[in-house]
Amino acid sequence: MSLLENIIANSQKINFDLSKSLNENIYNARDQNPDLQLPVSIKQATWETIETHSKVYIKNTYSFNLNQHLIYFVTTILEHANKINHHPVILIDENIIEVNLYTKDINDITELDLEYSKFIDEIYKEINYILEF
Repeated sequence: MSLLENIIANSQKINFDLSKSLNENIYNARDQNPDLQLPVSIKQATWETIETHSKVYIKNTYSFNLNQHLIYFVTTILEHANKINHHPVILIDENIIEVNLYTKDINDITELDLEYSKFIDEIYKEINYILEF
């Protein structure tokens, strides 16, 4: 059952603010009504800083239950990479994606990497609410 169908079926009302993201609206709905049945809980992403002899980078791992979600996630990340001309290292192992970010010119983390990591986290959070394609 989709989020919308769930709300309609249970006659639950959510004040949806179009100026906010889906996640912000869902958090607000949960705060207003803790018994509200929403699709899934969001796992908080945690980026880890890794230092090697040649570079410093941030890394995060994401898991997926549906192959369609994994494909959408990777495609969206790569489209954004082309748009901003900043390409991550992406490792895929079955349903697990590892993303490594660093600026290759200096082999270190920059503000662009931090902004990109926030974008990736937002995509991951929102993809969990997509039930079907």
